[in-house]
Formats: sequence, structure tokens, C-alpha cells
Amino acid sequence: MEEYSVRVNNARRDFMHMDGNLWDNIERLWNMGYSLRVISEITGITRSKLQRKLSESNKGRNDDVRTQNRDFRVVKTKELLNMGMDKDDIAREMGMNTRTIEGYIRQLKDRGEL
Repeated sequence: MEEYSVRVNNARRDFMHMDGNLWDNIERLWNMGYSLRVISEITGITRSKLQRKLSESNKGRNDDVRTQNRDFRVVKTKELLNMGMDKDDIAREMGMNTRTIEGYIRQLKDRGEL
């Protein structure tokens, strides 16, 4: 595997040759296989914000552990909602912030799963 600095330089080169808006170019880098860490390094956008934006547009990759973990938590949230728990109970059960659970619920609603 190539060294991190080489990956960053390659991504930076690819990014500079792209046309389009920032998020389209980020999505292109993501589809080219660059990691969130590398994309964050060249854009200055935090990995959490990148992950959230890519997830909202259903651009998560199956090989990305953060996407797999988030998907698991969203499914778990849905299961707990179906059991009759409210968002505060779910947050306590999962050891998470209520606002995070609200985001998962919003994602489920946007997908038409709630």
C-alpha cells in the first residue's frame, strides 16, 4: 500500500483537475477509493461532516467501517422505535446523544422506513 503522503498528493492532484462544485468533486474522490481521512486532509472538511454528507446521499461504501457501524445503529434505532421506545429511551439504551438518534430517525423517515 502506498504511503499516506503519496495518497494525499495523488488525491490533491486529482481534485485540482476536477470540474464541478465542491461536494460533487468530493463524491468523485470517494468513488475513486480515497478515504475520508485523505479527502478531509485536502479539503479541510472534518471526516464526520464528510461521512454525514456522503451518507445522506447514499454514497457510503460497504467496505467503510464507519458506514457499517452507522447503518447498524440506524437499524437498531428502528427496532427500538418499533418496540415503542421514544428517542430519549433509545439514546440511553444505545449510550448516544438524543440529537444523534433524532438524526437516525430523520434518515429513516427520509427513506420512507418510518
